[in-house]
Amino acid sequence: MTTLSVENPTLLDFARELGPDGKIITDIAEVLTLQNPILQDMTVTEGNMTTGHKFLMRTGVALPTWMKINGYINPTKSTSIPVQQSCGHLAQMCEIDPELADLGGNRAAFVKNQEVGAMQGMTDEMAQTLFSGNESTEPEAFTGFGPYYNLSTGNENSVNVIKSDDAATTNSDIWLAKWGPWLHGFFPKGTRAGLEYQDMGIQLVTNSSGAKAKRLVSTFDWRLGLAIEDWRYAARAHFGYTLADTYLSAGTGKSIIEMMIQLEERMPTGPGRPVFYMSRKGMEYLRMQILKKVGNNLTYETVAGKPVTMFDGIPVVRTDAILDNQSALTA
Repeated sequence: MTTLSVENPTLLDFARELGPDGKIITDIAEVLTLQNPILQDMTVTEGNMTTGHKFLMRTGVALPTWMKINGYINPTKSTSIPVQQSCGHLAQMCEIDPELADLGGNRAAFVKNQEVGAMQGMTDEMAQTLFSGNESTEPEAFTGFGPYYNLSTGNENSVNVIKSDDAATTNSDIWLAKWGPWLHGFFPKGTRAGLEYQDMGIQLVTNSSGAKAKRLVSTFDWRLGLAIEDWRYAARAHFGYTLADTYLSAGTGKSIIEMMIQLEERMPTGPGRPVFYMSRKGMEYLRMQILKKVGNNLTYETVAGKPVTMFDGIPVVRTDAILDNQSALTA
């Protein structure tokens, strides 16, 4: 049986540290984590700014010198560039008719059920932003993995972008992230894990025509960002489903299995928690392609009482946040 590591804290770990006074925040973090499997893996830290996080992104390592008697050491240093990442601020508001909430005889239970639905929408949006968010087109959000790993040639990190040979009309991604000190999410400095909740009670609300009504109002605020402090700790395989179909029917071309192995070999040996992410359809093709091979890289283990799919010992997480209708990468 595999046990979860607590060395790299998650959002829920931080929320639980708030103690009894932070019970509502802890409850919200638990709901968000249950609804979004990425939050179960992603290391999260407190940022060093109230609006984001500053760090030095490593771009090269210092080279040592072979020594001889009476020799000299060539002074060198690792290279890095200063980076400042911002937090995205995701907000949600629930408005419920008090009369409707009282119909079942348990107002609190009805309101909680409606709020869980609101949080589902938030966690879906946050997960999709983690992979495809782009501040240049949506300044209010944060930049996810996609814009950083968008070229298979020409960039220093292009070695971590594997592109299949086909240019299908429907394309998808497999991501391998090694969460830890060099790749993590963050929340603003001084906040309660970046989460806020307000029960505003009964409020008068106004519709577009100016009419008023009483509503039970509650608000949610979630601030989160992504810090890629070393680009080597994430890798992307971009493929078309034309290629995947060809492999299933004819057994030719590059398989999803081969691309996942390539992603593994791109990862450094440094600390972290590696996890594969793929879409529902991508997981379906992976399992069907493995049926055509003698070797089986997939295993199933129990982590925290739940069955988890593993590829070469690395968890494989299915997420709807990875889109299956992407345009092909241009390079």
